Amino acid sequence: MVMNIKLVFLLLFSVNVILGKNSITNVDSLLSVLPKANDTAKIKTLLEISKYYYGHGNIPASKDFCEQAIELAKKEKDVVFLASTFNQMGGMICNGIGDFSEALDYLLKAYRLIEKTSNKKLLYTVSNGLGNTYMAQKDLIKALEFYDNAFEIAEGLHDPYGISVILIGKGNVYEAQKDYKNALDAFSKAAIGFYNANSKYEYAIAQASIGNIYIHINENNKALKVLDDAYQIMRMLDDRYGMGQTLLAIGNAYRQKGNYEMSLVYYYNSMIVFKKSAAKYDLKSVYQEIAIAYNKQNKNDSAFHYIQLYSLIKDSIFSEENSKLIAEMQTKYESVKKEEENRTLLTQNELSENTIKQQNRLQLALSLFLGMVFIFSVFLYRSNKQKQKKNNIILSQKEKAEEQRMLLEFKNKEIVDSITYAKRLQEAILPPLKMIKKYLPGSFILYKPKDIVAGDFYWMEVVSSERMPVKTNLKEGADAEKYGTTHGERILIAAADCTGHGVPGAIVSVVCSNALNRTVKEFGISDPGKILDKVRELVVETFIRKDSQEIRNEVLDGMDISLISIEFDGDNAEGVTIKWAGANNPLWIIKKMKNASIDENVSSNSNLTASEFNLMEIKANKQSIGKTDAPMPFTTHSIQLNKGDQLYLFTDGYADQFGGEKGKKFKYQQLKETLLANAHKPMGDQSEILNNTMENWKGSLEQVDDILIIGICL
Repeated sequence: MVMNIKLVFLLLFSVNVILGKNSITNVDSLLSVLPKANDTAKIKTLLEISKYYYGHGNIPASKDFCEQAIELAKKEKDVVFLASTFNQMGGMICNGIGDFSEALDYLLKAYRLIEKTSNKKLLYTVSNGLGNTYMAQKDLIKALEFYDNAFEIAEGLHDPYGISVILIGKGNVYEAQKDYKNALDAFSKAAIGFYNANSKYEYAIAQASIGNIYIHINENNKALKVLDDAYQIMRMLDDRYGMGQTLLAIGNAYRQKGNYEMSLVYYYNSMIVFKKSAAKYDLKSVYQEIAIAYNKQNKNDSAFHYIQLYSLIKDSIFSEENSKLIAEMQTKYESVKKEEENRTLLTQNELSENTIKQQNRLQLALSLFLGMVFIFSVFLYRSNKQKQKKNNIILSQKEKAEEQRMLLEFKNKEIVDSITYAKRLQEAILPPLKMIKKYLPGSFILYKPKDIVAGDFYWMEVVSSERMPVKTNLKEGADAEKYGTTHGERILIAAADCTGHGVPGAIVSVVCSNALNRTVKEFGISDPGKILDKVRELVVETFIRKDSQEIRNEVLDGMDISLISIEFDGDNAEGVTIKWAGANNPLWIIKKMKNASIDENVSSNSNLTASEFNLMEIKANKQSIGKTDAPMPFTTHSIQLNKGDQLYLFTDGYADQFGGEKGKKFKYQQLKETLLANAHKPMGDQSEILNNTMENWKGSLEQVDDILIIGICL
């Protein structure tokens, strides 16, 4: 069963109407002025401090300061002040700890004091508090009667804040009556009223109530959205009790969606809040929800444990009433026992001496027997207590371990959510695939980050023959016909591997991508070797800074890169001119045997021949983009190729992946053989083959690094 957002979550409203809606930000200043204040100011200050402690989950301290205010108000004999203190004690504190009979007593006293005065604002506030109390006791008719009374007074006073407060109460009644349409209407109107009044806390309460209705009607995604909105506001206001209630409601939404692990994460965090604030009523509800979640997972031991905790705390909520009842029964019992003893004495005086002796013998035997039973019972009791104590210790340890696990899962989810959002930011630096396909139709990009975000990235820019950038910000879904190459334009494309992977690698990738963009767009450089020289300069400049003591802080991170410039000789010409430069990562070219020659001295490069194709490797400079000892200018290789030749730019992730029968690296030689064996196939098929080959090779092993391969058929 989906649990309601508890009324105690709304109890501060009644106090806010009287004391003001602004939150207390410095309780220490209030405590410091308390001894110097006159009695009237002292009552107000005591109530403000009580409200502060209640809002921050310290119920005992809140009750203590409110009791001081009550005693001082009694001495002052001011009806309004006394009614205000009774209202706060009953409407906020007693309701908050689940002592509804005590709450009703205080609120009815306040109502009788104020109903004959002209203070209509306090009257509708107390009426609203009575509605809350009857609502908590499930007396819906009585609750709606007081809410309607309060609503009528607030409307007469043209008090939009008060009207919104009371609408929350009426919405709760409708919710309990399963009239979800009217409940949603009441909560929505209240939310609008609080939003217009810039009452952030109250707006959060209304949002939480709306979320609860969405849970009732099984619209859980909507519920999670508005509940998260409420939680963020509570978190901003540092209202831990409110955060606890919202976490509990979010847990209910996840449980109703069937995501029991996530529901338990939020339940445990809610439980931690309520334990710290001694909010037994709410803690009871959390135990019940945790038990239900475990039961849904068929974890019967854990479910039984939390049902036991639920039962214990349920009994303790009404312990005072039970104690009073037991005391009355004890008094009656002692009275009856005394009468029985008196009658026994009178009877014994009438008995004969023999009868008395016989009774004494029977009593002695009975006493001996009872003594033996008592000793045996004590033994069993002590044994059972020791066993129960051990079981409680084990259960407590298990509960703490489970709490820690759930807390870690909650923190982990927050981290993963942040990194997932960072992925969206990192994707913004990658050129759209539609743009790449427009300029290079015969191409593929195999991109497999190890983690959510990656250190590897691909980059592309188009420059004119005058080395000025042309428009390339083609987005997914944009009109591709507005873009295209013309004679004399150069396509720059690169495969880059930044230091590390995951979050550190992603941060470095953003720096390096920005350096590439600046080099081409800002400095107008289009020669690959010179681009890498300038990029190195910008990256080193970014990663080397001085602190306030002029001490140099050096970051040695950087990137390896394979960067190529492609310029088609003409629309119908067969010739293609490429320029290429690399930092540690080479360029592979696959040509048909009849076109296997390259117009450049490549004696230091390695070749591989298979069937009708020949693979040639142009080696890179053995230095990275970043802080390097004795840096050398990067070499630009100018190569004349033919249409139909294939180019491959890549990082080291594919070749370094462990797998196969012996768990060894894939290695570059095997990658070359795979490319050669499939060189006759379209580039799209090659990408799929490379992906399937890697998945089969990796098997159940973890991916060790980011993977990036760019294939281009000219």
